[in-house]
Amino acid sequence: MRGATTVVRRADSSPVGRFSEDLWSGIGDTYQAILEHPFVIGLTDGSLDRSAFEFYVIQDAHYLREYARALSVAAARALHLVHAAIPLAGGR
Repeated sequence: MRGATTVVRRADSSPVGRFSEDLWSGIGDTYQAILEHPFVIGLTDGSLDRSAFEFYVIQDAHYLREYARALSVAAARALHLVHAAIPLAGGR
């Protein structure tokens, strides 16, 4: 299995830590499938075809442009400035 990565998570007895562990334990098969996807393997080991990478970069640019637009709209509609900053702070 090329390109596989192991995620090491620390033990955390806080409610957030337990919640995170519960979420990770529920997606093990999906996460492994992502790590074994030919695109991810090619991206990490350098064997990805240039045209596939170019397509990815273009699509990512489209996504990021629209995501920035959505964040701008959400921030503009926020009742208070602190609410507008929440998505930018990683949801904290």
